[in-house]
Amino acid sequence: MEVAQRSRDPCPLKSVDLIVRNCCRPVGFGYNDATGIYQIDFINAFKNLVIEAVRSLSVFTSLQYLRIRFLDLDSPNPLLNPYFHLQGNQVTGIWNDEILSLLRTARPEAEYDGLDFADCSGKRADGFADHILGGLMPLPRGGRPKSMNVDAYAALAEARI
Repeated sequence: MEVAQRSRDPCPLKSVDLIVRNCCRPVGFGYNDATGIYQIDFINAFKNLVIEAVRSLSVFTSLQYLRIRFLDLDSPNPLLNPYFHLQGNQVTGIWNDEILSLLRTARPEAEYDGLDFADCSGKRADGFADHILGGLMPLPRGGRPKSMNVDAYAALAEARI
């Protein structure tokens, strides 16, 4: 992406779908490997991948679909696997202040669907019905959260330790 960012020619790229996958853990290996929702180093690396992808949106002006997702086939909580999804001007997935700032710069018309400003205690006032993992992350009815503050994963990792 850095090479494309330095190029002066417009890039016709319209779609990117990137999957980070964790599968085939050895039997008895547990969840203390290098990837997963309980590994803060992995979450930080995933966050950095999203930050660079959002930063690149100012170069890839034709890009209308960007999806980055983590698939962990053995995850104890697959609905909490981190993801970022931009389709047109709608965004879902992980966020933090830096991602929001870069998104406002690169795509000012883009908006998060259901932006979750909940703190890590899970206190909410907007209709999310259930809380999982001791209230660390709210779970909306019918599936995974539409937006997740990436800082909530740190609390999730600490609770797991």
